[in-house]
Amino acid sequence: MSLSRYNKQYLGYLNKYPLLTKSLTSAVFCGLNETVATFLAGESKTSNVLGIPIPHAILSKLFTMIFYGAFIVTPISHKMYGVLNRVFGTKLTPKMKIVQLLTSLSTITPSLVAVYTTWLSLINGYRPVAGNTLSQEISRAFEAVKLGMKRTYPQLLKLSIVTSLFTLSIAQNFIAPDLWVVWNMISSTKAGLLRTSTKYLTTRRTMITAQAVVYSQHGEPKDVLTTHTYEIDETKLESNQIVAKTLASPVNPSDINQIQGVYPSKPEKTTDLGTTEPLAPCGNEGLFQVLHVGSGVSDLQPGDWCVPRNVNFGTWRTHALGTAEDFFKIPNPEQSKANGKRNGLSINQGATLCVNPPTALLMLTHYVKLGPNDWFIQNGGNSAVGKYAIQVARILGFNSLSVIRDRPDLDKLKDQLTLLGATKVITEEENLSKEFGATIKDWTKDGEIKLALNCVGGKNATGIARKLAKNGIMLTYGGMSFQPVIIPTSLHIFKNITSAGFWVTELLSSNFDLKQKSFNQIIEWYEDGQLVDSPSIESSFDGSKPLHEVYQEAVLNSKNGKQLVVY
Repeated sequence: MSLSRYNKQYLGYLNKYPLLTKSLTSAVFCGLNETVATFLAGESKTSNVLGIPIPHAILSKLFTMIFYGAFIVTPISHKMYGVLNRVFGTKLTPKMKIVQLLTSLSTITPSLVAVYTTWLSLINGYRPVAGNTLSQEISRAFEAVKLGMKRTYPQLLKLSIVTSLFTLSIAQNFIAPDLWVVWNMISSTKAGLLRTSTKYLTTRRTMITAQAVVYSQHGEPKDVLTTHTYEIDETKLESNQIVAKTLASPVNPSDINQIQGVYPSKPEKTTDLGTTEPLAPCGNEGLFQVLHVGSGVSDLQPGDWCVPRNVNFGTWRTHALGTAEDFFKIPNPEQSKANGKRNGLSINQGATLCVNPPTALLMLTHYVKLGPNDWFIQNGGNSAVGKYAIQVARILGFNSLSVIRDRPDLDKLKDQLTLLGATKVITEEENLSKEFGATIKDWTKDGEIKLALNCVGGKNATGIARKLAKNGIMLTYGGMSFQPVIIPTSLHIFKNITSAGFWVTELLSSNFDLKQKSFNQIIEWYEDGQLVDSPSIESSFDGSKPLHEVYQEAVLNSKNGKQLVVY
């Protein structure tokens, strides 16, 4: 009898304050639905109350869904059902009730699903993309809602038909008329809990709006780069696929040369990003964090850090979809600490792992075996590779002779390089001076300069080649002066000096074991604190401007130092 009394009170409020009563009722049930969905999705939090851990779902989305129930869906459904009731009237036969039900399911239900999908997109982070026109943004929003409708409405329609017909049958045969409102409310709540929880489990994190910097033709970055926006459906991963978000990506000279079309290795133009015309993605180096993995992926898990396994992957993007084989796992800081390491990798160390550190390591170890008394000489001693080479030599126990340009703060720079482990540092003028050659011979009298590393060319390269011992080798890995490498004939004939090129991309592209070994060694040195990374000039992508403009500015500023875009 008390249920009947509460039902009458509820009906009284419903008749007197229809919209307010419905809004409060909907707010309560939307909050209940959200709570159940949160627990089923494994997203609940735990708080300690008087020392007792208590799981709960008091999260920001709980309040947004309560707001949705009270102020969004209820006013809309109130108006729509009001129109439907006026069309059909109040006194209906059982057959007409079924017709009214089917009409509601085919008109009002899809409309409310669209509203619900739109609301979920908003609270899950949907935001306009910087640089999109109004028509592009409307089209993007329409596609997101359409996708949500496509996933949700068919299942919801089936469920609603079954539950509604069942509710109608039970009510007419077993429930007193004055309790129909309560019965319908309970039944619709059960169905709502089921469909909301199911839908949340499958669509709560479904679509990721990603951006990538691309180009359709070669040219200067300021002229040819654009931002392409696309969607990644994380619920449709193949068994070996992963979705990862970008943490940071640097701008390397080779990236710029690729865009200009003057670099030997170029990314293939593709439509894999959902474009109608083939486009080339930019960027070769970057750090990613795994978000989701396919059912067959075991080596990578959400939260892991990874870097591209191969070049031309296209790292100037916010998110990446690829196979597990496209990535090489590296430890994140928490994993390093859990393994007892002194340090965890920084964002900069992870994002710049694949080019400069292995270049230095492999040039010093892959061609010549250097011993404790042996030396190598390098120009560009203050470059990123130069600093890594100094440190690698210190760690492995042989000597370095680094050539740098003269400058006002020369002594300060020498001190910095010495602190990294440089044995000796000289200027370009001293490198070319015959008189200073005697000093160098005195420094190296107990060993030999067996290896030279050249990234400048011209007279500078000739100068370091002259310092090589008999049978020495000079590796050229760059040409900052844009001058040719010239080695005197006498060095070839009488000292058997060899000159060769070094391209880390080519060396590692066909030798994954060597790449993995090199990466692991560099990571170990970082974790042990033996290796210090070269700092980068950071800029952030926060969505306030198109992604390609962020990289265009980074390219423009690259003359001031290595640029790193952080997400």
